Amino acid sequence: MGSRTTSWSVLALTALTVLVAACGGSLEPITLVPTEYTGTWEARGPVAASQLAIYHDGDRYYFRWTKTTSDDTLAVLCDWKGKCEEIYHGKLRATYQFENWIEAETGYLRVRCVGKQLNTGEEIGYMDELVVEPEGDVMIAHQLEVNGRTIEDSIPTRRFRKISDEVEDPPVSGE
Repeated sequence: MGSRTTSWSVLALTALTVLVAACGGSLEPITLVPTEYTGTWEARGPVAASQLAIYHDGDRYYFRWTKTTSDDTLAVLCDWKGKCEEIYHGKLRATYQFENWIEAETGYLRVRCVGKQLNTGEEIGYMDELVVEPEGDVMIAHQLEVNGRTIEDSIPTRRFRKISDEVEDPPVSGE
């Protein structure tokens, strides 16, 4: 775990300013504050983009994932209850269910996914641990388990950049 052990009090005290190009080529500062997991996170590749929206209410974290490909052939859409559908070429291809919790031992947010590929019947299952870097603007997903098999010495599998402290359409309290 080594470098992943981060003091939440340090995160709470760290402020971060990011400059973003605005219309007309001018730069305007946008301030992101360390909100631990809360906010919207994005990972972009050459073919697909994923967004994680994470909302904190009381002692519960809500988690919503969205993934789309640049050619719109694939979309994964989830609700705040963790129910997801994967649509490929306009047809439902897989369903997923996510659950999340703060792991008492590490203090990190863990996310478990179970699902099924509908065309093959293949079961899908994995667990990730999400770790926010000390600056508060990057979150790393470490895969801990795949289909019931623990991954020893897990390596980072995805890197998300924080794009907002807010989430669109937050869940209704108590959902």
